[in-house]
Amino acid sequence: MITENYFENIDNKEKAYWLGFLYADGNINTEKRRPKSYRLQVAVDKKDEQIIDSLIKSLNAFEKNKIFQEKMVRLCIRNKKLTKDLINHGIVPRKSKKIELPNFKRKEFYLAFLLGYFDGDGQQNTTKICSGSKIFLKQIKESFNLPFNITHNKDVSIIDQREIHGERYYLTLGAELFNEMMKNYKNSLPRKRRHFCTKEERVKRAIEASKKNTGKKKFEISKEQLKKLVWEIPSTKIAKMFGVSSKTIEKRCKKFGLKKPPRGYWAKKRVNKK
Repeated sequence: MITENYFENIDNKEKAYWLGFLYADGNINTEKRRPKSYRLQVAVDKKDEQIIDSLIKSLNAFEKNKIFQEKMVRLCIRNKKLTKDLINHGIVPRKSKKIELPNFKRKEFYLAFLLGYFDGDGQQNTTKICSGSKIFLKQIKESFNLPFNITHNKDVSIIDQREIHGERYYLTLGAELFNEMMKNYKNSLPRKRRHFCTKEERVKRAIEASKKNTGKKKFEISKEQLKKLVWEIPSTKIAKMFGVSSKTIEKRCKKFGLKKPPRGYWAKKRVNKK
């Protein structure tokens, strides 16, 4: 029998993950013959059938609730208690432009929720999510202090090969937050799981790559490596890493024809982080 009180309290990461997923790919609507009766519906591409199977297992639902339709797999559950709890958590009928970020007691629940949402409405091989609700994305941006802007597209867009019509807003989560989401919850959609290279990792790789170069010169670095570094960290810190002077970094940038950050760039960046 279905665990109808599953979403009564979001008190673990698994529940938070599924709530996020349903924020993206779930919908609650009324039946024409029974206007006061609600049902939960979830539809995904056939290649992601496993996520429907995982949700069925978590809810202790029946396999008969899973329906195949051409290229899609649909889950349909009629349960008053389950749908009522989901509505209380923000999954209201015709929710696409109404959703807002739920309140959780712990950060790990927020991370699991975001991962679930990404598995539903995230762009594979990026850290970008989309939504019809600008408020929802703005709340995520502010809650996690993300430096990325929310972008807008009124045209037909494609997210994971699915055409989506109408107004859509987009927000990049960034490598650091996305990697933290991956580490926090392991049972997400396999094809969307990956590790993104962070700023610190890019700097480390550039330094390690430069150290592999052997020769008589004290300071060896490629144009591509230096180009990445000068926009990631100040020249004084780059100089210390390689045991050279700031003037050496200046000369090498000039030699490669590289443009450096303008005066006041690093001070402004520090202020924006606060």
